[in-house]
Amino acid sequence: MQRTGSFKIRGVANQFARKAKGGHFVTMSAGNYGKSFAFASKHYGTKGKVVMPETAPISRSLLIQSFGIEVERVPTPRLLDVVNHCVQEENMTFMHSFNDPDLITGHARYLTIYCSLGFEVLEVVPNPDIVVVCCGGGGLLAGVAAAIKLSGCDETKIYGVEPEGGKEFNYFLSKNLIFFKNGNKKNI
Repeated sequence: MQRTGSFKIRGVANQFARKAKGGHFVTMSAGNYGKSFAFASKHYGTKGKVVMPETAPISRSLLIQSFGIEVERVPTPRLLDVVNHCVQEENMTFMHSFNDPDLITGHARYLTIYCSLGFEVLEVVPNPDIVVVCCGGGGLLAGVAAAIKLSGCDETKIYGVEPEGGKEFNYFLSKNLIFFKNGNKKNI
């Protein structure tokens, strides 16, 4: 079910399906999103580039390159600069690894990609007390939470967890940062 070894392919496939065919895309990732991006890029016949922190394992870079995707390894503080250069100077389209509505909710044709995992939980436990979801950037957490809450499980508590030392989600929580998109709708 997870062709790249990660749930991320669910959302990435939807991102690519909603983009123009033959596009040229760029993203930044240290691992699973990059692998899924590369797999989907090959499947959809698009060009792509993954900007990776130089601290990421070389084996991940090689795997991503094996799908015909360019990899650029840079110091972590330069990741966004390189992505911005690709967008502005090379006319590439940025695909965000977690803060993208197509990634999180998907299109109805794809059973609301990340939400589908929430629906799978509800098939096994129709009204769970607690659901614990792994969390990096928050995309999977948002999708699972949406599916469960919109299915009428108002009392279900949903917790996002990340490994000790995890940076993304914990950082946003500690700084009380919220991304605003489309008016006052809040995205993590």
